[in-house]
Amino acid sequence: MEFDRIYIPTGRLDQTIAYYTDGLGFKVILRWSEKGHRTAMLKRDDVIFVFGEGESLAPMKTMNFHIRVDDLEELADEFRSKNVEIIGDIETVHRGSKRLHVREPNGFLITFEQPLTNKQS
Repeated sequence: MEFDRIYIPTGRLDQTIAYYTDGLGFKVILRWSEKGHRTAMLKRDDVIFVFGEGESLAPMKTMNFHIRVDDLEELADEFRSKNVEIIGDIETVHRGSKRLHVREPNGFLITFEQPLTNKQS
């Protein structure tokens, strides 16, 4: 079994697409509209997000996402160069990884984590 995609309802589809493409480096791979809803699928590496906008899709503000990366420092530098707001500093956590957080336009927290090979704490 493997992870396929994350679906996220949004009230600001165009702003969300701009944030994920311009700031986080995702690419739009598909857009469609049907029954009063607009939807876009975005991808970076093996991570896929599907964002939908429509009256019946109320955004949930309590979700967060963890995305595993190979080089957190490089990713943080990329985000800084694109003026992506990073919340706090890169931190090392007890589970043997380091992480950083960003908040995207819908209020969702995205955590990027890099496993540490030597299990530093």
